[in-house]
Amino acid sequence: MGFVFLPGGFGTLDEFFELITLVQTERIQRFPLVLIGRRYWEGLLRWMRTTVEGGGFISPGDLDLATVVDTAAEATTLILDYHRRVGPPRRWPGPSREHHGRAGDDMKVHRQCTVSGRPDAGPGGDAGDGEC
Repeated sequence: MGFVFLPGGFGTLDEFFELITLVQTERIQRFPLVLIGRRYWEGLLRWMRTTVEGGGFISPGDLDLATVVDTAAEATTLILDYHRRVGPPRRWPGPSREHHGRAGDDMKVHRQCTVSGRPDAGPGGDAGDGEC
């Protein structure tokens, strides 16, 4: 239904950039990407508008794929509004069978399969290794 990003470190930024890229390139459907904490995110977004968008590395309007709010209540309102307008999210095919790897691999593999929409993606996103 949407993703909410709180102030965080490299992992948070990695997830945000991965998801905004997937939405921007239409690899996944558009859904709310909500950044909570205007003060925290404003410097990065200003740099992205002037340097990245201004330099022609992304299209004008690509940064509008994310919305910045200050409170969890605002984020909730955005997501519920989206849900009322668009309906429930499409379901991506999940793993075709149970994964028997190391602890934590199940979540990683499921996430890769779910986000990529490729039920044949295995660990590391390689197709055809039968892990997913």
